[in-house]
Amino acid sequence: MMSCPRPARMLLLCALLFFCIRLEPSWVALRLKTRKARTSTRLHPTRAVAPGVGDAEGHWWQWRGHRIRYVREGEPDGLPIVLIHGFGASAAYFRRTLPALALEGYCVRAVDLLGLGLSDKPPDENYSIDLWAALIQDFCSSIISQGSQPVLVGNSFGSLVALRVAASDWGRAGGVRGVVLLNCAGGMNIKHMLTDDFTPTGLRVVAFVAQAILDVFLGWRPFASWFFELTRRPQYVSDTLRSIYTNKSAVDDELVQSILVPAEDANALHVFIKILTGHPGPTPDKLMPSVICPVKIIWGDADPFTP
Repeated sequence: MMSCPRPARMLLLCALLFFCIRLEPSWVALRLKTRKARTSTRLHPTRAVAPGVGDAEGHWWQWRGHRIRYVREGEPDGLPIVLIHGFGASAAYFRRTLPALALEGYCVRAVDLLGLGLSDKPPDENYSIDLWAALIQDFCSSIISQGSQPVLVGNSFGSLVALRVAASDWGRAGGVRGVVLLNCAGGMNIKHMLTDDFTPTGLRVVAFVAQAILDVFLGWRPFASWFFELTRRPQYVSDTLRSIYTNKSAVDDELVQSILVPAEDANALHVFIKILTGHPGPTPDKLMPSVICPVKIIWGDADPFTP
């Protein structure tokens, strides 16, 4: 197992990018009966980047009265793929994945989930895995050609969103061709560790204490504002990303700005608090029995948080 960073840095790391809530490989092997996928394929760091991923040049779609931003690459008649990011990220997370898949003949779309990226951030919304799953389902029904089943590719809690869509009546009725889970999270936040069946007792106690402290302090607006400002400092974001990425060259100004720019929105703090303190949503083991399409689960061999 990995050695833990300093406690204060780990707490901030959890809040910023949520990489600390990945599922243990043994947990996945037990419940999903799959094996860890390995690949030596790497995108070249200088490969072309999809246009519009870091600014407002992408496409816009109205959903429940809110503007949702997405980016598209590839020919319209290609097999559709929808990329779903995790917490603190956006379509820009897939800025090199988009053109790489498009070159293989796919029609690829990356969506900024409601409350994240450049999509609207309504402060009174109850953000949840189910909310984002409804967004992705409606996005596929509205934007993708009728009868064309998409493959959903999720990262972090984006994987949970993809699973939730695949497990829905719409997904089971042929709405989803397949699902790819990249470093799948166990929940929208660490609260899932308090009730799931696979978190060791000691870790559950730690999670309970950490979440209780976080809930109390984030409920105090002066602390929440200070905490949020700390996590969105450019140097901190860059250092944190470099501690996560094996390929350090991938942590460029464009990636850092893709995290910082959405955080400038007046409602970003509200979203930040609601995601960290809200209901964690369903865990993967609860969703998998309802998923009938193919599922591919991938972790990187050098992933520092899920070794």
